[in-house]
Amino acid sequence: MKPQIITGKNGKPAFAVIPWAVWEQVQPFAGSMSDEALYDAAKKRPGERFPSEVVNALLDGASPLKVLRQYRKMTQAELAGAAGIAKLYLSQIETGRRNGSVETLRSLARVLMVDLDMIAPVKA
Repeated sequence: MKPQIITGKNGKPAFAVIPWAVWEQVQPFAGSMSDEALYDAAKKRPGERFPSEVVNALLDGASPLKVLRQYRKMTQAELAGAAGIAKLYLSQIETGRRNGSVETLRSLARVLMVDLDMIAPVKA
């Protein structure tokens, strides 16, 4: 879910093109709300907050599974063992060489304490 970046004449990012589904989620917060109001609204939403390094890595197209595993300070062996799968299989899922089954991804999400949609591949 990496956004398309459009650069300006100075070579710096000027615009970001995001998927429509993402726009529908953020659109209610866009418009005339101040930065402070946006911050307050975000703080009131339930759920875990992730540091900018995690969010930026995900936006840059890194493997969500790998990013979240590292954020939780787990090795591949630890995560694989806790999820009941082989370390090689986890490695192949992280690198995109194999797709994990829904059952496997659910197990990994449970161990990482995230919703399945955080690690499931997005089909465009």
